Amino acid sequence: MKKLTIILLGLIFISVVVAQPWREVLAPTYPGGTIFYSGFMASKNVGYIVGNNGIILKTTNGGMTWAKLNSGVTRTLYSVFFLNEQLGFAGGSSRTLLKTTNGGITWDSISVSIIPETGAIYGIYFADSLKGWMIASTSSSGWILSTNDGGTSWKIDTVINKQLYAMHFAKPGKGIVVGKDAGTIWYTKDGIVWNNAPAPNLSQFPYTRTDIRSVFMINENLAIAVGWGSFAAGLQPSIILKTTNGGETWTLMVQSEENRTYDNLYSVWFKDSLNGIAVGGGIMGAIVIKTTDGGNTWVPLGVGIGATLYSGFGTGDTLIGAGSDGVIVRTPDFGNSGELITKIPGATIYSIQILNSGVIYAAGYDGIFLKSKNWGNSWGADFVSSRKATPNVNAIHFLNDDTGFAACSYRLLVRTKNGGESWEILLPDTLATTTHLYGVYFINWNKGFAVGQLATNKDVIYKTLDGGLTWAVRSNIASNAWRAVKFSTPNKGIIVGTKLKALYTVDGGETWNLATFKNVPASLASADLRDVAFLNESVAVAVGNKIILKTTDGGATWNYVDSTTTLLYSVSFANDRVGYAVGSGTILKTTDGGTTWTNIYDSNVIKQSIYSVSADTGGYPWIGCSYSYIYTTAPVVSVKDLNYVLPDYKLYQNYPNPFNPITTIKFSIPEKGDVTIKVFDLLGREVATIVSGQTFEAGEHYVNFRADGLPSGVYLYQLRVNGYSQTRKMIYIK
Repeated sequence: MKKLTIILLGLIFISVVVAQPWREVLAPTYPGGTIFYSGFMASKNVGYIVGNNGIILKTTNGGMTWAKLNSGVTRTLYSVFFLNEQLGFAGGSSRTLLKTTNGGITWDSISVSIIPETGAIYGIYFADSLKGWMIASTSSSGWILSTNDGGTSWKIDTVINKQLYAMHFAKPGKGIVVGKDAGTIWYTKDGIVWNNAPAPNLSQFPYTRTDIRSVFMINENLAIAVGWGSFAAGLQPSIILKTTNGGETWTLMVQSEENRTYDNLYSVWFKDSLNGIAVGGGIMGAIVIKTTDGGNTWVPLGVGIGATLYSGFGTGDTLIGAGSDGVIVRTPDFGNSGELITKIPGATIYSIQILNSGVIYAAGYDGIFLKSKNWGNSWGADFVSSRKATPNVNAIHFLNDDTGFAACSYRLLVRTKNGGESWEILLPDTLATTTHLYGVYFINWNKGFAVGQLATNKDVIYKTLDGGLTWAVRSNIASNAWRAVKFSTPNKGIIVGTKLKALYTVDGGETWNLATFKNVPASLASADLRDVAFLNESVAVAVGNKIILKTTDGGATWNYVDSTTTLLYSVSFANDRVGYAVGSGTILKTTDGGTTWTNIYDSNVIKQSIYSVSADTGGYPWIGCSYSYIYTTAPVVSVKDLNYVLPDYKLYQNYPNPFNPITTIKFSIPEKGDVTIKVFDLLGREVATIVSGQTFEAGEHYVNFRADGLPSGVYLYQLRVNGYSQTRKMIYIK
């Protein structure tokens, strides 16, 4: 077994925070907002991907790694085709056409003035170094063009009064073009004359659109075309069409109910006459479907990726998917397994939490889930998913390094016991497009709350006392939607929501009472509240649309503090004095418990929109932004990995000690076990349970303990696991 040792150097936190410059902690692998639209494998090892802002990537090892090429343009590239590893073309917006003869080292721009400047090139095919075809289109017109001189000059073969999306050839002269609807399918048998195929019968389902986004000719007779699908506009299965006569007629391939997908399919690719794959996605994440019978039946694969895949391509059993958020995925065995090639996808971070141990979690749009184990020095990325869905993560809450919860769109609520390695469903997702969870907070392993929107203008609170096995539901209380829920003690909690509504509880959520607001300007009387943070047992700050509020009685009454020029999404406090509230172009800091605020935003460093903040125990903010950017003013913490010796059973001294009101307890175990940690007073009476029978893997672990509600004094905390027991003292000073 490899032995490693983890040493933290220079970790010193001070209670008084001096001004520190902002530094970038995390950035996406590819520029923020990158979308990949098309890919092509020129050989077993060499391939290319193109996308917006003129991006072109190249692989020389079958898609395991990708290098950025200099395209010389900043326009969106929608199509790419290579005749061999060296000779290739890329097409895009504003009639952009690029050609390379040296494997992408340099690209030459070719004029295509025969089409309008607003036309974009969506498909390219070359039979040899001279003869080729391409399609170009605006939103209302399309053109099929051909060249006989390697792309230097082009002529229009056919004009079509519909938008065109894709083109594919089985061999020279045998091609199909698809576009805006099922009636926009054109085919050629000789490469000269193009014929419009009759629209297939799609009346079995209530389609409101019939866009055909991609086509693949398996041979000169057999082809598959894919396109529109939607559950947001009613249950409209993803369109899959098949032809056996070269495109002359088409049949809708109706799938069994359990295998139907309801999102757009943007790309289809076949490795042989039987085995193919189609990719796409929508508001519930990526979809990948696979066929092994030539396109008659398709089975969805659980890819667990939130991004939409716009391109699927490959060679042999190796498949590549590429799409939004700069995502590239790869499977070496035709979909049986997969790997996220993009190390850090670029998606908006809606929620961020830093723990005392230096573990940082961040999550957000498209189900993105980011984790650092070492104060942000290194990061890993994944997606929060369940079954076949990967919706947005709107809020996360971690009890410790391993156990956390994620509240998602479409009511999905999930829990991890292993730091995000896997997730279990506590509340399943729904197809209802107006049902969402926006906030989550668990007091302990068993007792927790999730809040959000049950339907349009209908709020909802979910409560569990058994770790999510059963739930009590309350809805339509006071708000259109609840946006956040927080607790300062097991009994005292606050919920905030839209239309300047808030609830508070003093009995652990058994009852919720409507809060009152004082001195709020008339212009803000219906302001939406987005987040709330406790400073201590009774004091809390809430923020929202151009408003900051403060309570000193546990949320019963709220006093107007200040207005802002922007929507504030998130608020977090390091202690009862230092806190932060953030929104687009705004990072507000308070050092007096939320009475006064100063904007410390630095536009020279932070270029992205800001959505979330978490303050560490040293008083430093960690902010989550669009495109997976994270910034902080905290000093860099050095982390070195040396020879790690598997720890023995050990309970460490809590830190800080004395503490108020939160402290961190570290323990190590040499083997997997069910851990219980309890707190007792000096008379031996149990006053709190931190962990109760929770399974931990071998290694070092951290848990947090809040002493809110307890009197100042000396307490005992005890670790019990696998027959081992150890007890230490800690001091709580209010």
